[in-house]
Amino acid sequence: MSEPTNPQDLVAASGPMKGLHAGMGLAAKGMVLAFVIFTVLNVDFASSVFSTARSWIEASLSWYYILVTIVMLFVCLGLMVS
Repeated sequence: MSEPTNPQDLVAASGPMKGLHAGMGLAAKGMVLAFVIFTVLNVDFASSVFSTARSWIEASLSWYYILVTIVMLFVCLGLMVS
C-alpha cells in the first residue's frame, strides 16, 4: 500500500506559483482557458449568453449584487494592504 501524500508536497516551493497548490492552479488555468476558447470560437453566441446573464443579474439581484461587489472590493483591498 502506498503512503498518503502530504498536502504540503503539492504546494509549489518556487517560481511564479510559489505557495499555490498545483491542482488548484491547473483547475483555474483550465477554467480561464475554456472561457476564452468558448468566447473566441463563437463570439455571437458568447455575446448573447453574457448579455442574458448580465440582464438576469441586474433584474434579479440589483442592489444585493452591487453590495456584494463593493464588499468584495474592500475585502480584496484589505488583503492587499495587510
